[in-house]
Amino acid sequence: MTSEKRKNRNTYDIIASILKASIKGATRTQILYQANLSFKLRNEYLDALVNSGLLECRELGRRTLYFIAKDGTAFLENYRRINPFYRKISKHLPHANGV
Repeated sequence: MTSEKRKNRNTYDIIASILKASIKGATRTQILYQANLSFKLRNEYLDALVNSGLLECRELGRRTLYFIAKDGTAFLENYRRINPFYRKISKHLPHANGV
């Protein structure tokens, strides 16, 4: 980590991290580490993303893998376009961290 202070991530950042981790398929543990989440947050977000159709859950043998769904890909594309603008605006809005 650089000397720059790490900013708290908002909901969109966390969702994007999970979706990025699942592009080629990922286990729950891989998502936990790649998205840098606590066990509790990982479970909450995975359930929400699967239920909302942004992630797909597939059983492959004895392993459960998560893959980004079509809607998840659309979310990630929009996130990448909008995030730079959001970051500029949020610097001037102290309450903009949580989304």
